[in-house]
Amino acid sequence: CFSSSDRASLLFCLMSNTEESFAIVSDSQGALNSIKSRFPRDPLVQRIQAVYSNVVEVGKSIFWIWVPGHVGIRGNVMADEAAKRATGVRHVDVQVVRHLDLKAALRAALVHPKPWRPPLLLSRIERVKIHRLRIGYTQITHAHLLRGEPPTVCVHCGNQMTVEHILRECPVLEPIRQSFHLIDEVGEILKQPQHLKNVIKYLRSANIFDML
Repeated sequence: CFSSSDRASLLFCLMSNTEESFAIVSDSQGALNSIKSRFPRDPLVQRIQAVYSNVVEVGKSIFWIWVPGHVGIRGNVMADEAAKRATGVRHVDVQVVRHLDLKAALRAALVHPKPWRPPLLLSRIERVKIHRLRIGYTQITHAHLLRGEPPTVCVHCGNQMTVEHILRECPVLEPIRQSFHLIDEVGEILKQPQHLKNVIKYLRSANIFDML
């Protein structure tokens, strides 16, 4: 049958050509019969009929011609014979899904979508803090850039405050990190849902949450 790209090409050629009549030749008799039907259900056939109407409205004519396929072309004849032989093979397990069944399944999936992952039940402010940590831009680590001041240093150890330092590097905060079982990889801490609740608890215990 016709693809969407065929339809677009067909409309462009027919509308831009100066000829008044056209012959469209196809070896798919089923496709041509579908185009001639009065109430097609197939969306692609409906679009092809719309193309036909657009062309006819500007005074052009289209003739649909069916030609038998595989006639006189050795390669096509061989392929046709191979396909016929394949129909004699027994015990072929082919699961056919009807179009209407597929539409019903898709509709059910849209009405009752499954969540990608379980809800974390984080508050809005907690989600904001996690997002800032993920992009590496927080108030305590980058506010000095807006004020034109030197980088903020950790009140515990004197090193520059970064997301890496807060979540992994500060030696003074190590006992608190261990108490919440936070892993060393910052990317994994902020990516894995099971760690995010502990990250929030850690930040609050370290009195850093409100400064992010």
